[in-house]
Amino acid sequence: TRLRVLETSLSGTTEALLERRADIVIHTQTPPGFTGPKLRDVIMAPVASPAHPLIKDRNEVSEMELRQHRQVVLRDTGSRREVDSGWLQAEQRWTVSHFSTSIKMLLSGLAFAMLPVNWVQTYLDRGELARIPLQTSLDRNIPLYLLLADRDAAGPATRALYDMLLQELGRRAG
Repeated sequence: TRLRVLETSLSGTTEALLERRADIVIHTQTPPGFTGPKLRDVIMAPVASPAHPLIKDRNEVSEMELRQHRQVVLRDTGSRREVDSGWLQAEQRWTVSHFSTSIKMLLSGLAFAMLPVNWVQTYLDRGELARIPLQTSLDRNIPLYLLLADRDAAGPATRALYDMLLQELGRRAG
């Protein structure tokens, strides 16, 4: 069995599902005509390098101050790029195609970003990244759903992978 993984974001994930370019999708929403179990919630939080001015020697940062610093954001991979999501208030933004690029930029101290905490937990634990101490939390809870593009057309390998993902990812949620 061969597996092709498409790394999409925002409307690109919806397009992959609707256009049947993907048989199985992990998505933050269930588009009309699709259903699937909720796997877990992911917390998006503002993070940066401990040496970044928003963190170094700081106890509290206002949202207004946050706007004055460079933010790294994830590009919408959809063909029309019509979805903006999350906090996009910074005057300077650098747009990247993948969260891993965001993490590299943060580790270099070039910017801050709103990232899934589970993606950066190891860096937080090692002190390589830190959560920005905001006066008012900008953390967002994002649900993740597991969707099949076509339940009737899904073959045995697709169904087996779907079941495995549901079991493994659902178990880690608790």
